[in-house]
Amino acid sequence: MPDRRRWIAVVALSTSRAREGILVKASLVFGLFMIVAALPLAALAARSADVETLGRLPVAAAAVIAWAAGVLVAFSASTRALVRDRADGIVELLAARGIKPNAYVVGRSLGLSVVLFALSGGGAVSAAIGEALTAGHGALRIAGGLVAGLVFALMFALSVAPLSLAALGARSRSGGYFALLLILGLPELLVKYTNALLPEGWGGLLAVPSALAALASALSPGAIDLWKVSRAFVVLAVVAAISLLVTRAQLARAKELAS
Repeated sequence: MPDRRRWIAVVALSTSRAREGILVKASLVFGLFMIVAALPLAALAARSADVETLGRLPVAAAAVIAWAAGVLVAFSASTRALVRDRADGIVELLAARGIKPNAYVVGRSLGLSVVLFALSGGGAVSAAIGEALTAGHGALRIAGGLVAGLVFALMFALSVAPLSLAALGARSRSGGYFALLLILGLPELLVKYTNALLPEGWGGLLAVPSALAALASALSPGAIDLWKVSRAFVVLAVVAAISLLVTRAQLARAKELAS
């Protein structure tokens, strides 16, 4: 495995690659607009909000920006990303510097995760600042909400980034989006069956959107459910691990498509 400096270089390069493209840049601008808008909206809401609501706003802001702008960035940045890296010689360049394919895949995913975390986490920070400027109480609850929002943003980034790369990195746009629709939507349709087959509390978490929604609700200050958080963590970690394995397997296909 590469040393720390090489890891930082790989992630930095991957972060830069994840911001390339007109659609990605447009999605980032949309996300930045939402981050800026979160501050006055949270400030307005905090004027008449109770303590519990103050703790929920940063998490809500992080979740809204993640699903509205973060998903657009993830999908746009991941579309044929592995093929482009092959065509531009990025994989070969890294290999010449001792970065093996497994490390490249992890670094590529982390680079996109950095961008997604900045968007979603930025929403949580903006909302918390807006609350702090307006609310005359609940400082600890706002701080707790900020931490919860950042944890949600981190888990969203670390699960959606590898999932997007696995589905879109070496496929056509239409094929990739069909695969994502299948991965994200099919488990939601089967919830009633998975609830009956799996232990209580696990069936509804098998879909990534449901697991992230459960994580957001379980992290809300004043209503933290550590068992629910742990279950969501496990599901999202398994999704990320499987996605990385699929992405690694897609490298050979990406090489064929790039040639």
